[in-house]
Amino acid sequence: MSSSSGGPNGEKLASGLEGAKKEADASPTGGNAVSQTTEQCPKCDCCGEDAHSKGQSITEDQFYGLEPVTCANGTVVPADPPNAQSYIRNLRAQCPGQFSQPPCNNYFIATADEKHAILRTWKGNKGGEARAAIGAADGEDVSHRVPKAAGGCPVGKGNLTKSSDLSAECQKAEGTLANRQGKRATLLRAGAGV
Repeated sequence: MSSSSGGPNGEKLASGLEGAKKEADASPTGGNAVSQTTEQCPKCDCCGEDAHSKGQSITEDQFYGLEPVTCANGTVVPADPPNAQSYIRNLRAQCPGQFSQPPCNNYFIATADEKHAILRTWKGNKGGEARAAIGAADGEDVSHRVPKAAGGCPVGKGNLTKSSDLSAECQKAEGTLANRQGKRATLLRAGAGV
């Protein structure tokens, strides 16, 4: 397994971000479901709290580079090269516990500040309660199916997988997957200008 992101290198990124422009999706959520109250305050479908990101909603395939993303500002972030796409498709088939499932399947182009707020929640009391709720042992790694970098719910049980529930092969892939998630989130933020 390669630990590189498999994403476009700097030259491809520059040409992809500067080159192709398309009309932005008129829908602020990009078609993904996020519950709304009567005051139109978005709620997280996973935990019921306020949504963890106000960024543009995207699909899991777009987040992982299987499809290009047209950002709200018109910038197109290209899909990853075929070898990187194959890695994600194979990992998704072999390790489904590391990928999203409804209702915890909303991905966003989250800002760095939103990611840090999600991380603070995860490291705080609510995160400890969530770890206990899924039966994670003290010090056991817990994965977020929708990553924190994609605006994923920090504490909803449906977005958490403890490492002991993953095969040894899937546990080993977690570091590579986390690296790819971080790089793709950075690429998407750059494209969206957030």
